[in-house]
Amino acid sequence: MTPDPPRFKVSSYPGLIQTGLLCIVSLLWFTSGVLYNYIPSWLAFLKGPSREVCIIGGGAGMFACLILFLISTTVARLK
Repeated sequence: MTPDPPRFKVSSYPGLIQTGLLCIVSLLWFTSGVLYNYIPSWLAFLKGPSREVCIIGGGAGMFACLILFLISTTVARLK
């Protein structure tokens, strides 16, 4: 009998779920900046202080998520 191949474990990648949620929030923030003038009035809570702040903040958040994902995979490889 051959042993089963190793399976993906979420616990082997620290902070994966938290970083994924942060990436989703940043993507939503970036998208609200891009579509700033087209957001309906019932979704007005998605509008930030200005269009530029939303785009820059969302982009910076997604870049930070990329850095956190890279750190997470490096830590998982070192284990």
